[in-house]
Amino acid sequence: MRYQLEGHKAMVETHCLSYDGKVCVTSSNDRTIKFWNVKTETCLRTVDIDSFPSQIWMSPYGWYIALRTWENTVMLYESLTNIFFYEKLFGGNHSGIGFQTLAIFDLLRDGF
Repeated sequence: MRYQLEGHKAMVETHCLSYDGKVCVTSSNDRTIKFWNVKTETCLRTVDIDSFPSQIWMSPYGWYIALRTWENTVMLYESLTNIFFYEKLFGGNHSGIGFQTLAIFDLLRDGF
């Protein structure tokens, strides 16, 4: 099945689907994250960010979003409260940040 989600003002860098496939989260070079209803193809929420995103992950139930930026920053967003509650700049190799982000999700699962 193919969907067309319109609303970003720049190229979409990455996306992820919720565990149940009902919500898609996209991140774009327009420095926004958008939450989409997959069935209706409508935007549910737009969140402004200060950096250019490179990757995005969603926790299994969609409560948390982890965002990795091109500036080597990892940010964690809580969708229920609509706030970023964690941000950390990592030095060194950009390609290694994915593993650090996944480790942060392990912390969340265990009760951060």
